[in-house]
Amino acid sequence: MNPDFKSMSYLGLAAVFTAWAFILASIALNPWWVGHFTTGALSELGTPGDHVKYPWIYNSGLVITSILAFLYSVSLAYLSLNRVQVVGSAFFMIASVFLAMIGIFHGVWASLNFHEFVSNPQPLGFTGVAGKPVHTPPPL
Repeated sequence: MNPDFKSMSYLGLAAVFTAWAFILASIALNPWWVGHFTTGALSELGTPGDHVKYPWIYNSGLVITSILAFLYSVSLAYLSLNRVQVVGSAFFMIASVFLAMIGIFHGVWASLNFHEFVSNPQPLGFTGVAGKPVHTPPPL
């Protein structure tokens, strides 16, 4: 039996709403994070510690969202009309796997630097929330 890929396309919206629901729930349980909006990272909400309440909510939200996003990207690849769209869907699949890894390898795994590898966009030239580089590059 073939899955209905057209109905799977709604999983993209489900992924967005799921992500926001878990993020907002985590922020509601950790009001200290609101003051860190421009200087902190959302992944702080998933790092177990004394100041974070229920980090599993944020981390499980990332994993659930990544599953929905992965299934959505599969439907995008199946419904694509050309190779460029297939490649775009493949990048989205990879991004959803990295999203799951951020939820699984949270701050507890900091000694492995794995979380920074999958969550730090700086090597790609992206910037943080405040428009500044996530990490200052070393001087030449």
